Amino acid sequence: MTPVNASATNESIVNNKKPQTTEKSEAKTAVNESTISRIEKSSSQPSKAGSLINRIDDTATYEEALRTVLDDYYSSGNYENAKTLDSIVDSRGDTIFENYSNARAKPTGLWTLLQ
Repeated sequence: MTPVNASATNESIVNNKKPQTTEKSEAKTAVNESTISRIEKSSSQPSKAGSLINRIDDTATYEEALRTVLDDYYSSGNYENAKTLDSIVDSRGDTIFENYSNARAKPTGLWTLLQ
């Protein structure tokens, strides 16, 4: 008697179908690069960038867009734009803003090289 493959699903055994993969769930967590690019182009206008960031529903894309703009501001020392952005972006970005602010207050590692 041949042992049954423990990882096979009932559907795959009965219908001779391959088990479903997680490609759909992986696609949902992928960052929308075109959205990031569009927001990056508007980063010179923090009010516009903030408005665009607030429209993003996907968490991964939202966070990546916010970090991209903040990286631009902090690496160029443009802290006024960061403050303006902070006043516009919704509460989903609070932790990210706090982390950037803390990193600026206590520069270590790579951050010291950027200054």
